[in-house]
Amino acid sequence: VKKTQRPDRVYLFTGLLICPDCGNTLKGTFKTYPNDRMIEYKGYRCNNGKLKSCPYRGYISQNKLEKYLLAHIKTDLERYITESEVSNAEKRKSPQKTLDAVKINEQLRRLNTVFITGNISDEDYAEEAKKLKTALEKAKQQEKEEAPVDLSGLKDFLDSNFLDMYKSMSAEDKRRMWRSIIDSIIPNGDGTYRIVFRSPKA
Repeated sequence: VKKTQRPDRVYLFTGLLICPDCGNTLKGTFKTYPNDRMIEYKGYRCNNGKLKSCPYRGYISQNKLEKYLLAHIKTDLERYITESEVSNAEKRKSPQKTLDAVKINEQLRRLNTVFITGNISDEDYAEEAKKLKTALEKAKQQEKEEAPVDLSGLKDFLDSNFLDMYKSMSAEDKRRMWRSIIDSIIPNGDGTYRIVFRSPKA
């Protein structure tokens, strides 16, 4: 029997669970049992695993994952904030010498001007442009990694009484809450999970 998706069927962790083997996003699915087809047990599995192009065959129960997060989210979030504050302090104390994306962009602009005026061969232009574009991507990545993490949103969340409010939330509000603080969830294979929190750069 083909499973059909209903508008009222809410998967709380859609888009958050990541396959630990292939990196694919785990897809929501559900089970019913012959003695009571009215109850749906929601979960997540890797479609690549289903197609046998990925070794991961795990099935993540939504109910079990939800209970795990409610039991661990506060401790994990406190640990993440503490570690990020230490990291932010180190970045401010000893800033690394970063590549300057603005200067590289200017060099690229000048190279393009030289090329348009015909003062450089196609081969030399292609080689130099490739070097500058590679340097530019590296500079952008370096800037991203070295930027302090903005923890204000996560701190506000931690200070709220979210665990008490959670009980009275609708399924859609619960999904929205998880997505507001979590970027991804990776199963460790032993019933625990690695949580990557959603935090913008300062």
